[in-house]
Amino acid sequence: MSDGKNDELEELYHLYFSRIQSYLYYLSGDYNLAEELVQETFYRAGRSLLLKRKITYVSAWLFTIARNLYFDHAKKSNFKIDIVSFEDLSAPNLPREKYTGYLPERSHENRELQKDIQVTLMSLTENQRTALLLKDHQSLTYQEIAEIMDLSVMSVKSLLHRARLAFRRKFEEYNRKGDEQ
Repeated sequence: MSDGKNDELEELYHLYFSRIQSYLYYLSGDYNLAEELVQETFYRAGRSLLLKRKITYVSAWLFTIARNLYFDHAKKSNFKIDIVSFEDLSAPNLPREKYTGYLPERSHENRELQKDIQVTLMSLTENQRTALLLKDHQSLTYQEIAEIMDLSVMSVKSLLHRARLAFRRKFEEYNRKGDEQ
């Protein structure tokens, strides 16, 4: 790779690595898979840069690569999503901030809330989860999400609305069940 393209890829890596890694981790619930897929994402990005493809929205382009890699992996392995253990999230060998974003002080209640949110998030459809993560966790625009998911902007808005309603309903159901036990 020429020095210019190498510098460009390195800059993209520094700007987007933790965001892509976090997205893949929340999407898959699997630390090792997220690590593997984020490396493959940047490998493919580097190959595309060599081919001098015109890229309009860099973040949308990278998230699209990551999303497609995740779905390819899921199809090939008949992948089943496991719920992430929040004890794992606080393990000293994991760079927590890269995977969880902001975690409040580690109190029992906050850990339980994080667990409830993760369980609820994983109960959504893959499209709902993807849209929510891209909008609310990664702060992408509707246009960027539309490009990543190959949908219209209106479809993204509708999907996000339905995803938020489903999340709210499932979160409340999950908490009611927890209160009854």
